[in-house]
This record gives sequence, structure tokens and C-alpha cells, in this order.
Amino acid sequence: MLIRTVDQLKGEKLFRPHLKIFVNRQQKAFELPQHTHDFIEITYVKQGSGYQHINNETVPVKKGDLFVLPVGTSHVYRTSKANKLSVINCVFQLEALGDKLSFLPEDSLLFQCLHDPAKLERPWLYYDDKTGRFLDLFETMFLEFHLAFVGYENMLTSLLVQLLTLIYRTEAIPENLHNSFDKVDEIIHYMKSRYYEDITIEKAARLVYMSASHLQRLFKQATGQTFNRYLQNIRIEKSRELLKTTTKSVQQIANQVGYQDMKHFHALFRKITGMTPRAYRKTE
Repeated sequence: MLIRTVDQLKGEKLFRPHLKIFVNRQQKAFELPQHTHDFIEITYVKQGSGYQHINNETVPVKKGDLFVLPVGTSHVYRTSKANKLSVINCVFQLEALGDKLSFLPEDSLLFQCLHDPAKLERPWLYYDDKTGRFLDLFETMFLEFHLAFVGYENMLTSLLVQLLTLIYRTEAIPENLHNSFDKVDEIIHYMKSRYYEDITIEKAARLVYMSASHLQRLFKQATGQTFNRYLQNIRIEKSRELLKTTTKSVQQIANQVGYQDMKHFHALFRKITGMTPRAYRKTE
């Protein structure tokens, strides 16, 4: 059995050992043999379907599947040439997070998976990301790691903590709250598909038959962000994409993502990314 170590990741593009966190994306071929590793891996199926061999199990996988694989887990993805997979991986060592996961109860599945997987009936965890909340975090982590803008180390660590917190919430939140969070997911979908419109929390609340104040509380509880901050992040993320993939002017892009006030757009873009839109466009 092949054992992959952190040292072996040094051959990977942009590996930065001082971080103890590595994020990559695999597409199409998965020639790597089944292997174990000396780090924790969270792996997310972004597109396609196939199988993942985990220890002695063969697990069908599809878009939206997330797996937490503790140290020592044997696994590999397999798929056909006609049905290719796209997978995002985050591998890390627990010391990268310090005491930021101290809120986890020792009897929780996630704590056991990270610290003592032998206690689990099945020594790995699986989640179905029906709403795309996990994918949002994975894609932001991938961008932070590979673009490596100023302060990216802090951003990457924070995003990993958010990811693990969201995984724990999936386990810990009562069913009645899950039903409420389904409403939040509906609003998030609305925001992502209509971000360029004049969206307000009052309009969003009417869509799910809630008061604005109640939706604001649920939204913050579910996402860790206010409604407006979440919308700002969606818009700025879209503007980053447009800056890199089009030749449109900064003003055209700002208008396209929902901002008419250029001073406000510039200030918000700089606050979130650490640079101006023009400076961002010039980065590699």
C-alpha cells in the first residue's frame, strides 16, 4: 500500500510546507494507486460520478459528495473515460488550526474522526452537499491557496475552520433547525442567481414568508455572515472572475454585478481582496 506523506506533496504545484494546508483540484485522470496518508483529507466531488475506494469499501460518488478521511485511511477515486470526475481536495495537519476547533465535543463524530477514528463504526465521514454551501468554501479556499494574495495564510486557515464548523453543524443541529436552514439555502440560491439585481433582505424574506429580522438571525446562524456581507462576497467574487476572464472596464463590471456607485465598489473590493480592481486584474 502506497503511503503519501506531506513531504511527498512537495512535488505538487505551489506546495507551501509552512502552511500545513494544501488545496488542489483533480480532473479527468486518477492514476494514483490506492494509498494512505499521514495527513487529514477533505475531498469534494465538484462534477461527474464514479467510485471512491475507501479502505475495503467501494463507495459510489456523485456531484456534491464530501468525505472527511482521517490519517491512515486508504482511498482512491476511480471513474470511466466517458464519465470524468472533478474533485477538490484539502489536506491538512491538525496543528495548522491550533485551538480553533476546541469547541468540538469529544463525543462528536467529527472530533473522533479527526483525533481518534478507531472509535467510529466507519472510520470516515460522508456528507451530501445538496445546497452548495460546502462547494462555496472549497472554491474560495482553492482561489486563496493558488492566488496567494496578501494575507492568504490567515484567509485559508479561517476558511478551513469554517468548513469544519459547517461539517460539525450538519451533525449537531436539530432537525427543526435544518428545516429553517432550508429556507436560508433557498435564499442563497436566489442571491447567487440574481446578485446583479437590487436585492434586499426585506425582498428575500417575503420569498420565504418570514420577517426580515427572523431571516437575518437564521442567515447569520447558518452562514456565520450577515445577509449583506454574504451578498457582497458573491458580487465581489463574480467581479474577480470577470476581471480575469473579460476585457470589460471596471465600471462595466461593477454595474454588471449590481453596483452603480463606483466609490463604494472600489472600497468594498479593496476591503475584501486587499487590492484595487485594476491591481487584481494585473496579477498572475
